[in-house]
Amino acid sequence: MKMSRFTSIFRSPAFWVVAVASGLAAAANWTPNGNQYENLRADEPPKSSEDDRKKLLLREGTQLDDVKGRFTQAGDRTLFIEEGTNRTTKCLENLWLQRIVSSQKNDRSITWQVTGKVTEFEGENFLIIELASKNR
Repeated sequence: MKMSRFTSIFRSPAFWVVAVASGLAAAANWTPNGNQYENLRADEPPKSSEDDRKKLLLREGTQLDDVKGRFTQAGDRTLFIEEGTNRTTKCLENLWLQRIVSSQKNDRSITWQVTGKVTEFEGENFLIIELASKNR
């Protein structure tokens, strides 16, 4: 008795309509390489890829010699923005940075020529300033 009920379900056209529709919906949502459009929204710019971020990341101990750029405040941190690149580096506090920040209180349009050492922590670069001079 139970077997005849089971086979009658498989012979029902409604069962096959639901089964085929479910299969088509699953196939339409499947992509072999994952969803490549998962985070795209019209109201925000596309995020840079991991490779782009790694290209901007400098290795631990990299020495910067006479690099031109500007300093700007971002919350409690001071950032160094290199001229001609998209690289923004957080600065570690030291006496040179204190002098730069205090001299920029009057004029934020100053460009600087900076020498320093780059450190790396959790996928971000930090700059220890060793020497800085103003460019006008």
